[in-house]
Amino acid sequence: MKKSKHPKIIFLFLILFLFYFAGIAQQKIKNFVQNITTNSVTKIKDIYVIKKDITVAKPVSPLLYGSMIELGFGRSENPWAEMFYNRDFEEDETISGAGWLEYDRPKPELEDWWHSGYEENKWYLNKDAEDRKSSYSKVRDGYWPAAHGKTFISLVNKSNSDNIYFAQDSMYIRKNIGYHFSGLFSNGDYFSADKYSKRSVEVTIGFYPAGDFSHPLVEKTISINTIQFNSFETDLPAINYQGFATFAIK
Repeated sequence: MKKSKHPKIIFLFLILFLFYFAGIAQQKIKNFVQNITTNSVTKIKDIYVIKKDITVAKPVSPLLYGSMIELGFGRSENPWAEMFYNRDFEEDETISGAGWLEYDRPKPELEDWWHSGYEENKWYLNKDAEDRKSSYSKVRDGYWPAAHGKTFISLVNKSNSDNIYFAQDSMYIRKNIGYHFSGLFSNGDYFSADKYSKRSVEVTIGFYPAGDFSHPLVEKTISINTIQFNSFETDLPAINYQGFATFAIK
């Protein structure tokens, strides 16, 4: 291989060539950045200032709400739009038994972050103290005869004179607002090829003042005449009461 007679000239040419294209690239990058900045600025046409003052007498629409749905402890049990805790009777692990929730105070309800959205108001049976036979049980018997999931509640009233109440506390109801109730019910026969039965069971849905079942705030009675689980609905009318109440199926 022969040595070049002009190595310094070739090397100098390469340096100039690189600087030339580097300068072109730098200018293109500069122009690109200027275009982005110019376009971004020109797109900002209006400036909006958010104030805390009330500027209108009434909402734009009664159908628009600002809301947040928080799932308690990362579970799917407690969306705030649902008034009942565990309406399908298949609750997740409770916070007291989960073992993974850490808190510094004697119980989580005393923590600063605690609020009513985390409450776990259990279903319970209220009956006369002398009533030893009436009962309720959680039945897990596969798909049949449960209408939803694999679990349902069986209520048995064996008293000849007193009512029993399947209840849940801490329902906050508002004055002059009605509530719509829906649920899946059976008259207790469960198994049959027929959907309807000649034997009906009267069930009363109602709100009561904090566990005082002797003075109902509002009640509505429905007649359960289906052997298999079927959907029943009723409306509890608006009342002149606002505050916490107990919901019960009588």
